[in-house]
Amino acid sequence: PAPTPTARAAAVQAVPGGTAGEVETETGEGAAAYGVLVTRPDGTRVEVHLDRDFRVLDTEPADGDGG
Repeated sequence: PAPTPTARAAAVQAVPGGTAGEVETETGEGAAAYGVLVTRPDGTRVEVHLDRDFRVLDTEPADGDGG
């Protein structure tokens, strides 16, 4: 089964009210297996990193502006 729907669902749990978008398979992110781009209700975007079991490892700003 494709991991995309499960990854999106897990990412949205970490960003309440967010909308999950693109899912990437992570290769160089340590324990992270997936990265999910999530748009918050205010329009800002974060990347949620998930492990192989779809547990949230961390989130980071997706726009690369550092805040």
